[in-house]
Amino acid sequence: MFFKKKRKRLPNKKSLYSASEIDAVQVVKVYDGDTIRVRFKNDKEERVRFLLVDTPETSHPRKGVEPYGEEAKLFTRYMINQSRVVELGYDAEKRDHYGRLLAYVYVDRKLLQEELAKKGLARVSYTRNRNPDMVRKMKEAEQIAKSKGKGIWSNKTYVGRSGYHPEKMNWIERTYKLLRGKVLRVVLDSFV
Repeated sequence: MFFKKKRKRLPNKKSLYSASEIDAVQVVKVYDGDTIRVRFKNDKEERVRFLLVDTPETSHPRKGVEPYGEEAKLFTRYMINQSRVVELGYDAEKRDHYGRLLAYVYVDRKLLQEELAKKGLARVSYTRNRNPDMVRKMKEAEQIAKSKGKGIWSNKTYVGRSGYHPEKMNWIERTYKLLRGKVLRVVLDSFV
């Protein structure tokens, strides 16, 4: 006998930050853990950079692939693919110096940045001139991952104030983390 999966009700939209400025979007592409391309209802497409987080790189021209970059990208893709609705919320500053749209990304009304931080796949960053309540919420999520030594926090030398430092990891651990992400991507891509 087959059972229908009970659909949970989404949280009230008014509980989202800046509820008057929430846009429902369709995700077209996931570039990496903190950057996506979306399509708005008017068919306009935009590249979106997640506010308040920085994930390891997966395709940076100079840095290449960093440990945990693939995992962050796969987690972002998974959360988006599993959600019924993806919404963007905004802060005072709407664009970065590259012209990308800056947004809080909600999947089924859960803040995706917070989920990345809790899993240890992102560090809290770019907090200047941001909503203090959102910064506090993100730092609490990051602290959960730090205290448990999850993901990027499993190696104390990997994450610094200026970003990620794979060169400070020993070569065995760095190689293992990079290969683990690539194997995970191959395995998961074979199921899709």
